[in-house]
Amino acid sequence: MTHDSSVPAAASPAADRAGPLAEGAPPDLSATAKTADPALIRRTLIQVSALLTLASCVSLASLAEFLDGPDGVLPSDLADWVQFGSALITALWLTWTVSQRLSPVTSQPTQRRHGIPRLVGTAVGLAVVVYATTPSSSRLGDYVGGAIHGCLLAWLAVEVCRAHGVPLRAGFLTADARQQRQTWIITKWAFVACAMGPAATGLLTLFVYWSGIDGIPVLGDGGRSGQDEQEALLGFDSAWSKAFAYVRTVAIEDVVIVAAATTLLTAARRPTWQIYTTICAIEVALHSYFGVPAIGMAVFAAGRVWLYRRYGCIAPLMIAHAFYNGVYTEFARLPDPYSAISAPLLMVVALGFDRRLRKRAEGPPP
Repeated sequence: MTHDSSVPAAASPAADRAGPLAEGAPPDLSATAKTADPALIRRTLIQVSALLTLASCVSLASLAEFLDGPDGVLPSDLADWVQFGSALITALWLTWTVSQRLSPVTSQPTQRRHGIPRLVGTAVGLAVVVYATTPSSSRLGDYVGGAIHGCLLAWLAVEVCRAHGVPLRAGFLTADARQQRQTWIITKWAFVACAMGPAATGLLTLFVYWSGIDGIPVLGDGGRSGQDEQEALLGFDSAWSKAFAYVRTVAIEDVVIVAAATTLLTAARRPTWQIYTTICAIEVALHSYFGVPAIGMAVFAAGRVWLYRRYGCIAPLMIAHAFYNGVYTEFARLPDPYSAISAPLLMVVALGFDRRLRKRAEGPPP
């Protein structure tokens, strides 16, 4: 296996052998940061900027359509074509990156023959991805295309980090009771971060209404009507559309924006405040349809960045985010009194599970 030219000399060979989602120790970014030359740092910053642009352009195009209104100057299918363009660029970039990694290290014909089918398979798969995200593909493009686009970006982010010698780590460890408890702790606090963002946004929305200040754009009233407006704005008209949107959201926000961006910015020797500011600004922009209260989503972003920097695990963040979007928010939409008891019920279940794992991790008494 050959490394991309962007891999620093100090990168650990063991990290590359572990694969794109290694299960070992968290990525060691210190060696990369200390030995990276200015040209490599510039290349890393360009790549992470491109990843963040591809990850956010579709949502920002949808927001532009919403603000422009039905009688505006922007085309009504702007977001669809932006998604197609983003998917096309991502597919080409990913094909090049994978081809660099799969290129054989020797000139032996046998190894060359092994590399060709993999490249052909990758090209065919990416062609299907581009078709699925084409606006003319009707409902397939509406629902499945967005999810495929997000997964494609996540794959590209994994490959880019691997090429720089800092592979992302899944981190869902369950080999023994102690690992299970650590995985549960990360997942639990990631769920808290997911809940704190919308909670802060809702409180800011209520403050705007309570203060009576005119001219501040807000979405809804901080309650259930705000959720209805959010789903209408995001185009949720069925359970399938929600499910595919949640897949896209988790792939882009957790893998690309949080994990990959944090890893690459750290490898490029960016200061901690700049890493937090960049990712929080992206998340606030993606949720700017909330209006000014979208500032509260910085709590959501900062909490997940802190967890990733502390533990270096992606899977717990993804699981917590998917559970919050797909389960908790749906429970909150149940009619009263079921919605009122859903949160305490989930809390009781979580506390019971936490207690059980803690006892197993501590072991039997002597």
